[in-house]
Amino acid sequence: HRLTTPSTWLEALVKTFVGDALAADFYLEIADVMPTEVADVVRSVLSETGHSQFVVSEVRAAVTASDRQRHRLALWSRRLLGEA
Repeated sequence: HRLTTPSTWLEALVKTFVGDALAADFYLEIADVMPTEVADVVRSVLSETGHSQFVVSEVRAAVTASDRQRHRLALWSRRLLGEA
């Protein structure tokens, strides 16, 4: 995990986004075996994805503006997914 410690704001955003997505997938899967009222709450909470759009917008703007940022973040993101 030492290799995937974020060293920039963009890396922190991407790592948070990936972790959030993995957790959301997990909770959606287990919602199917939970009592209905609990599953409904889980699905309702997970449907609120406004924070994800913030990350997408920030990262997209940064990598569009800078080839260096795009290449650096692409390499770091591949490393992150390899660790996940």
